[in-house]
Amino acid sequence: MQQRARVAWAGLVLAVLIVGGLWLVDRTQTAAQQRRQVEQQQSAVAFETSAAATLDATGATMIARQLADGATQQATSIAGGRAVASNTGGQPHGAGRPR
Repeated sequence: MQQRARVAWAGLVLAVLIVGGLWLVDRTQTAAQQRRQVEQQQSAVAFETSAAATLDATGATMIARQLADGATQQATSIAGGRAVASNTGGQPHGAGRPR
């Protein structure tokens, strides 16, 4: 009788250990899966942020180039007008020259 009681207790302890081990494995796998999902979401957000920053930088560069081109054209136009005025003795282009 004592032998059967010990076997029963050993079987019960073994069953509790198996169920507990399976529960622990399941919890560990669930936690790891949740961490992977969070990492994927963070990676996607970082990629989207990087892409948006790149687009913003590209747009800013294009605007800066347009402004620089406009300023260059304006400066060239002003410098060209001064050169014409100095070549004609301060008169507008074509004025003071015999026809």
